[in-house]
Amino acid sequence: SPPGDVLLALCENLSETIMESIALEPDRNFSHILGVLENVLKEARNCFGRRGISNKVEETNIFIAYIQICRRLPLTDLALMPPMKSLLKSETLHNTYMSLLDKQYPQMAISLCTTARRDPLGLWRRWGFQCLRSGDYPAARDKLEMCLKSKQYNQ
Repeated sequence: SPPGDVLLALCENLSETIMESIALEPDRNFSHILGVLENVLKEARNCFGRRGISNKVEETNIFIAYIQICRRLPLTDLALMPPMKSLLKSETLHNTYMSLLDKQYPQMAISLCTTARRDPLGLWRRWGFQCLRSGDYPAARDKLEMCLKSKQYNQ
């Protein structure tokens, strides 16, 4: 197998092991191993880029964004994240960024959504309504205005 594919498979397996370990060892710091995983993913992306395999570059970019988010999450929320490979399923990806928004990580949700080349309209709308419910009307207006801008880009 080409080096990029080998590195990506290694990262997918390591991601599953990490996510399983988080539940078993909640006191352990996984930041270092997630950093190593991110670096290996970047090398895999470079391998795919050199070979001109753009779909694998995009896939790897989604994984890198996901790992960067995981590195910033508290362990209690990190334990609820799916393994990296499952993000290739559209429903899992959607549920992941919606879950990030619901757990009060809106910037991370938007980042993952846009990196995956998905329309963030639903996220902006949901975030705007969360701001409305909390009484933060200026923030709600800003978020809901992004919905209008998103619609303009999609026409």
